[in-house]
Amino acid sequence: MSFRHYALTLLVALAAAHPATAQPAVAPQSGVLVLRNGHVLEGDVTRAGGLAFIVGTIVEGPHEWTVRPVVELLTAHETDHTATYSTLVGAIWRASEVISPDLAVRAATEAGEPVYELRAGLTWSY
Repeated sequence: MSFRHYALTLLVALAAAHPATAQPAVAPQSGVLVLRNGHVLEGDVTRAGGLAFIVGTIVEGPHEWTVRPVVELLTAHETDHTATYSTLVGAIWRASEVISPDLAVRAATEAGEPVYELRAGLTWSY
């Protein structure tokens, strides 16, 4: 078994070993993607035959809080390329039952270069 097939098998095994929760796992058209309690684990074989993977986690404060903190840690790597490391820290404000604006700062290292972003978003339901 080649290294990339072994690595993808290991990613699937790790995802399957993670305790099941009420949230369903989601599978994309290619690779492996597992979303459980904010954890992300994705692997794929690139067109060049290399291995690419993303591992991350998102932690949010309790939904009952009017303003809740959020933190996201992420690493992405592709064979023969520089890894990306990213940290996002922010807050989500539940302005009403249907509107939740958010604001965050992201600091990352991409291709060895520092990247800083200010992100804003809006979630609404009906």
